[in-house]
Amino acid sequence: MEVGFRSFLLRIHRRLGRVLQGGGVGEAKPLSELEMLLTFYMGQKQTLDIVQVGANDGLGGNPINRFVSKYPKRTRLLLCEPQLEIARLLVQNFGWHPDVSVFEGGIAVGGDSSSRAEPLLWRVIPDVWERIESRYSRRNKIPSFRAASGFASSKKSHVIKHLSRYRWKTTGGKINVADAIEGLRIRWSTIRELLDLYPDFAQVDVLVIDVEGLDDKVILSAMEAHVLPPIVFFEIKHLSDEDYLFVSRRLEEHGYVLVGLGSDAIAIKTLIEENPAFGL
Repeated sequence: MEVGFRSFLLRIHRRLGRVLQGGGVGEAKPLSELEMLLTFYMGQKQTLDIVQVGANDGLGGNPINRFVSKYPKRTRLLLCEPQLEIARLLVQNFGWHPDVSVFEGGIAVGGDSSSRAEPLLWRVIPDVWERIESRYSRRNKIPSFRAASGFASSKKSHVIKHLSRYRWKTTGGKINVADAIEGLRIRWSTIRELLDLYPDFAQVDVLVIDVEGLDDKVILSAMEAHVLPPIVFFEIKHLSDEDYLFVSRRLEEHGYVLVGLGSDAIAIKTLIEENPAFGL
């Protein structure tokens, strides 16, 4: 199925041309697979409704940022970020967009708010964000806080594992992880509860997920809520092989074609590929 999907992407690529305009004057960057799909799907719909779970500050490394910057009047955004400090930055960073909503909370999996146990959100303490050395931040030319705040998770072990790889900027010494993390009580909503809060997103076109190893659980929860958007883009690098295989099979059972793209994966409903409106 991956071969057929890649062939489909190649046909889209030929139809669209080879570049989207980049951020600088005269700068041109190759289309990502997600940008190819979004741009082509936009030929079928006037406005794309995009839900992003785990948006962080919306800038460095955000897979939809360049696309929505190019087409602000043809996209409607619902961005979810559980860390209050980062959610406020997200509001500022997307203040230019004419139709954006920011949900300050996490996406829960399974049950409703009256029946489920609310987990803590584990994260690096904000006072530490700018004090740790981050090769990821240097390599991608983004602020240090972007890396330090980017692996917040309801899985404490995930945060400990990632923070243990960092060092202090000033001394290069090892960080005492126990003193540098905290567990927060935050607002949690399931996908269904989230969309009930924002009725404009009754029909989601694109679901983008980056939740540090729980991406598969969000997808499965969306399936239970009958939220099956035509395009699902999610991070897979923190998933076990078993979890990735399971969620892949469930997506295929619901009519998706799936392809892995290194750290991420894209799933599209086969009805998009077969739709004559695409003219392929």
